[in-house]
This record gives sequence, structure tokens and C-alpha cells, in this order.
Amino acid sequence: MQANRTNAVKLFILIASTALFGSGCSTPAPNIKPTSLLPNQQVLAGRLLLFKENEKVPVESIANAKLKVAFNKQGDKEVKQFVPDKDGYVWVCLPRGQYNIGHIQIGMFKFNLKNLAVVQVTGVQSVLNFGTLEFHLHQDLGENVTGAIAAGVLGIGWQTAQLRTEYVPNHMEIRDALAQRVGISLPIEDTMVRFVPRAK
Repeated sequence: MQANRTNAVKLFILIASTALFGSGCSTPAPNIKPTSLLPNQQVLAGRLLLFKENEKVPVESIANAKLKVAFNKQGDKEVKQFVPDKDGYVWVCLPRGQYNIGHIQIGMFKFNLKNLAVVQVTGVQSVLNFGTLEFHLHQDLGENVTGAIAAGVLGIGWQTAQLRTEYVPNHMEIRDALAQRVGISLPIEDTMVRFVPRAK
């Protein structure tokens, strides 16, 4: 992954809202090994990683870190949630269309991204590989919560948090993992994640 670090598309994000998670309005989209795809479906695959503070090594178990990444198809109100394996890999069957990733929860901290991470599920091949999305969480203890919220940073109790998102197009690494770890043998096509300002 380090070899791809210089190619990473970096986006720095402050918390804008705390709505969505906890309201019970997201539906889990578990990893499903595709045996027979429907005519209008493709597999969206990639990796989600969580880093805490300034650590260079990701959290070992995504499940234990309670990372929740929500997405929805453009034009649909239904919000779904990735269910990555313990190493952060996701592979979900989805109808063709544009999908927006805009809501993240890490433990008790909830983020609405100011810029949506957008991926198109409209490729030629059966599996679309988007690479890796990294989420870097920084927590501050003992900050004045009122001042923090005014500055656009989420405060919970006497803690505040900031989230930085990085996109790493390490498609070859993900391809190898899909073949060796997940067992996906369908034709794979690489796709990119782009960032689009959230509509006001």
C-alpha cells in the first residue's frame, strides 16, 4: 500500500452533522459471494481501513473498531451500510447506478461528509474494484465542546473528533485479495472514487 501512497487522492473533512446513524434508517449490505448475478447487477469491491490518531498502521479488526460506512444509490432514499470483513474488505452485489458514500460512524462519533465519495457501478465487467478508502480519526480530549461545535467539529461529552479521508487507488493489491482471500474469479474492472460537494 505504501507504494501507492503518493498517488492517493486526499480529502480533509470536518464534521458537518450528526444525523443518520442511531436512527435505524440504514440497511446492512453484507458481503455476498456472487454465484449468479442478475442482469442489472454488478459486484462493487474494495477495502475500508481505519486509522486512529497519527498511526501509520490501520486498526487490526474493523469489526472491533465499530466502523460503519453508509451509502445510497443516487435518487434512492434507502441508505445501506457496508459490512466489511475483519480486514476491511467489501464485496457487495448492487444494481447498476451511481452510489454516494457520505455518512461515517466510528464508535460513538458520527460524521456527515461535506464531500460525497462517489463511485459508478456501470462498468463492463462483473466486478468493479474501487481500491481503498482510508478513514483517519483524530480525537481531542478536554476541549471546550461549545467552541468546538462552533468551529465545525463534533463534540461528544468532553471529547471532539475530526475525520480525514484518503482515497488510495491500489487496484492491483485489491485484485490479488479478491482472488486469493475472497475467492472471486469473475472478470474484474478497475474504477475510481471521486469526491463531489454535497448538495445544499
